[in-house]
Amino acid sequence: TRLGIGSLTLIDPDVFEEYESEAETIAGIILLVNGNFPIKNQQIQYKNLEFTVLSMDNRRIQNIKVKIHEVSDEE
Repeated sequence: TRLGIGSLTLIDPDVFEEYESEAETIAGIILLVNGNFPIKNQQIQYKNLEFTVLSMDNRRIQNIKVKIHEVSDEE
């Protein structure tokens, strides 16, 4: 299932603002942040988010896990 950026309801949508015109899906954001195709079990950090690629199908991200880290007042 393709999940759009807006499907991450616990995350402030402004977090992805810089990629808004370049990516429509979470997988697209991961590709842009990482700079290339990730591998299985790779962790990609973006702001206070940690994406873990759980499975790939050829050159397509199929499943990811998203971990949201607390944001301190200092950030």
